[in-house]
Amino acid sequence: MKKHILITSLFFILWAGMGISFFIKINTLRKKEAELREEQLALEKRNFEEKQKSLQQKRENTQAFFEQKVYAEGQKVGDGKEEKEKYHEKVKDTSAAEGTSLSPFQLFEEQLPYSYPTKSDFSIYGNSRIDRYIQAKAKARGYTPHKVIDSKDLEWFKGKQVAKETVQPLKKLIEALEKEGADLSVVSGYRSPSRQRKIFRSRLGNTLSEENLLNGKLDEKIEKVLSRSSIPGYSKHHTGHAFDFVCNKSGNLTSFGKSKCYEILSKDNFALPKQYGFLPSYPEGETQQGPEPEPWKFIWLGTYANEGEEKPTRKFT
Repeated sequence: MKKHILITSLFFILWAGMGISFFIKINTLRKKEAELREEQLALEKRNFEEKQKSLQQKRENTQAFFEQKVYAEGQKVGDGKEEKEKYHEKVKDTSAAEGTSLSPFQLFEEQLPYSYPTKSDFSIYGNSRIDRYIQAKAKARGYTPHKVIDSKDLEWFKGKQVAKETVQPLKKLIEALEKEGADLSVVSGYRSPSRQRKIFRSRLGNTLSEENLLNGKLDEKIEKVLSRSSIPGYSKHHTGHAFDFVCNKSGNLTSFGKSKCYEILSKDNFALPKQYGFLPSYPEGETQQGPEPEPWKFIWLGTYANEGEEKPTRKFT
């Protein structure tokens, strides 16, 4: 009996010892597992922080690269009014040095009671780096911001919106050409910044790769589009005083320079359009004016048209 009790006691002692040992091992494993988990989390945190730091460095490097590209092309674009004032100060300084004055359109636009474009008007793609890069390219070509006419000062003329004060002069100019046997038509008048944005993006692309842009891979395409299209905020059409003409309802702008209408308009250094307050907007032979010469585009300046050519340092011959 005693022997049996002893064996039973030993068995329980052994079983208890094994249980305690197993419990200790389990706790040890759990502690090690917790320590490993903490180390893993710490490692992941360090990796995440290093990755974030690397990404931030890349962003800063990209921004620095972009800034260098922008400054190489031109200055940053402001809110319009400040930019315009700086431009005019530069023109005045240049004019004083050359003994000339501001061009008629610059003088005329200054007295228009309209506002300069807002920052949202200047937006092209809604990406500040892309927009500023393209704006710098445009400025390098000679584009400058232009005022935006108030809607209350617009009037419909043959299906196109134009500044109210230009309606009668347009009628008289068209009638004058009719007497010469030429049919002059207006195919474009006022154009809002949003409309100009759609036109520009339709020609350059609705989406752009920022990487390709900053690497200069799109420079040639941008220059090509800028040679015939303004960016939003920089079009004379915003004023309601710029017009695209076609002859004999052909609808062809590019052939306007060889048309009978242009032959009549350009005679005697544009004597006829000047009589009604019109001047060519982008004359042949000029540089740093924005787009390439556009014979079909005219601007109305009223009495300012008789103060000289749009580019006073050059005759329209």
